[in-house]
Parts: sequence; structure tokens; C-alpha cells
Amino acid sequence: MRIRIFAALLVVAGFISPSLHGQQVIEALGVARMTGEPSPKDQEDAETDALRQILAKSLAANLPDGASPRLAADAVKKLGPAQAREFFTSWQILRARERRGYCDATIQGEVNQAAFAQWLGSFKEDDKIKKLRLLIAIPETHVASPLPDPAGETTMIDVFTQAGFRLNQGEVARVKAHPEIIRRALKGDMVDLLKLAPELHVDLVMIGEALSDRTTAGNLAPGMFYCEGQIEARLIMVDTGDILASGRAKGNATHLALATAHKAAIEAAAKTLGNDLLRKLLAANHGAQARGSVALVVNNVSFKQKVQLKKLLKELPGVNEVAERSSTKTGIEIDVTTDAALEDVVVALVDSAEQAGLKLEPGNTTNRRCEIEVVPTAP
Repeated sequence: MRIRIFAALLVVAGFISPSLHGQQVIEALGVARMTGEPSPKDQEDAETDALRQILAKSLAANLPDGASPRLAADAVKKLGPAQAREFFTSWQILRARERRGYCDATIQGEVNQAAFAQWLGSFKEDDKIKKLRLLIAIPETHVASPLPDPAGETTMIDVFTQAGFRLNQGEVARVKAHPEIIRRALKGDMVDLLKLAPELHVDLVMIGEALSDRTTAGNLAPGMFYCEGQIEARLIMVDTGDILASGRAKGNATHLALATAHKAAIEAAAKTLGNDLLRKLLAANHGAQARGSVALVVNNVSFKQKVQLKKLLKELPGVNEVAERSSTKTGIEIDVTTDAALEDVVVALVDSAEQAGLKLEPGNTTNRRCEIEVVPTAP
């Protein structure tokens, strides 16, 4: 519920002060851009922006131990009008103005620290996912204005590099040379992408598409160009095809140069989506993939040997979890969550199996998957 308090009356009555019941009163300016004639929504957007600014200023003082400042700050920026107001015990508009193309609002508010801190506590990072090697490939199209510079892809790289991810863009041209594979993967068909995966030398790939187009906007100054951009992307584990995060976003930009407006619109969309994907990826429980969820595909194996292999794997040092992914009459695929490298797990398993009277022959191996053949014992 919107609470609007007239400052003069409340100051006289003693309800507003620099500190009330231990709560700090903070002031901030919010701005909203108008795309047409002024409307009540424009003013509400400016007010919401001011409330978000106040919450951002009080974030450090209310952030619980273990919560991520970056994820929390990003979430504050995305708060809608109703949700932003839930974190205030009271607030008042000190000044509201309309200017050409924008309006602003100066607000003084008192944050409900208990409610805000509880919400902030939900933003925790799973930093282990950052150990995975990441490749980002996002082809883009600028309608009626072909540009060689991949603005969206570059922005995504900046977002994930600043967050501490290990990027390997060495084979990005190989992925972008097959736009049909990207389009199919965005629709859920991962077959060709997974076939290409061993050549990429990464664990995680972000594929997507970006588009910008020139359009019209109200209150646009003479000689200015206005463009809208949109971007879609998915983060996919290259060994399993699991989608860890996905989304789409839009952005817009105005500039004297059409090419710059095109690029800036996609950059705005990519920054929004990049932070959203980053939040989803770090907030989700992807510890298994990050620690090294490797796949062992064992062929020519009996039911009794399947049970034996799983038991041997669980006993290996550095193995945290063993799970059967699929099984046929003579084969089994096992997910092994481990802190060790795949090669070390395979060598240890071969040695352990040999001591148990089972001979294993490793075959085709990628960075996170190994095929193993059970060698029949002599009669």
C-alpha cells in the first residue's frame, strides 16, 4: 500500500526524524524517462526509482552474513513499485517535477530493516560454478545497419569476467559459424551443439541471439535516432546438455549516430540479461556441476558389476556423490560428483577395480565424460 505522509504535519507531530525507533531516514532522487505525453505512471516510475535508490544506500547496513552484495544490489534494481514499497515503514515525497523527456521525485523514506534484511538473506552465491570454463557466442543482427562489432556478446563477456568466471573464447568462431545449431539449441534441440562440444574445450557455453531495430519515440530531439534491442540466451553444460539458466531482455538507446544507437540498445539489453543470468546461475544450487560432475559410461557390464562399480566409486577419495543416470542390459551411465579431475577418477577406479578382480579399459574421453569398457575375464 502506498503511504504518502505530509512532511510538515508529521515533523510537528514528531513522527519524522533523522532516526525513528533505531531506523535511519534516507533521502534520494529518482528519475523516469517519458516516451510520450506525461502520465501518472511516469511519476510512479520516478518514485519507485527513488525508493530503490534509498534501499541501495541502506543495503550494506542490512546485508546478512553470507549474502552476496552484488546479487542483492542487482535484485534491488529490479524491484517493482509494489515490492519496493513493502520494505518501508514510511516515506514521503519532498519534491516532484516534470521536465522535457523525463520526470523526477525526491523522496525521504524509513526502511523496514527487519523485512529488508530477511529478503537480502536469500541472495547467496554458489561460487564453485565459477570454476567452470565458459564460452559465450551470441550472433546479432542490426536491422538495416550491419555492424561487425558484437556488442551484446562483448557486454556479456564483461559481465561474467567481472564476476570472476573463467572465459575461453578460443573457439567462439567455430560456434558462430553454425547459426543453425544455435537456433536449434535455443529451441531445445541440443544434439548438434553437444556433438560440437568436444572441440570447444569448455565446460559451459552461453548461446543466444540479439537483434536491434530503429523505431520511433515521443519527445525525440531533431537529428536523434532511437533504437530498441532484444537479446535471448541460454547457459548450457556441454557434456550433458543441461540448461542452467536462460532468459531474454530488451533495451533501448538514443544517439546522434544510428550505428551507435543500434549498438547501445543491444548493450543495454545484454547488460540486463547478463546480470539476470548471473544471478540465476550463482543463486541456484549448481554445486554438483561446479565441483566436477563427470560422466562415466561403462559398457559390457553385468548387473552385479554395475553394483560393484558404484560401490568402488563411492569409496574413492575426493568423490562426493555417485548417481546412476541411465542403465541398459549391458551398459550404465554414472554421474560422479568430485573435486578431482576426470582423469584422476578414472585412474583410481581402474586400479581399485583391478584389485577387486575387475579389468576396465578406458576409451573415448572428453573434458567431463569418459567411456569405459569392461574387459571379459578369461574362462
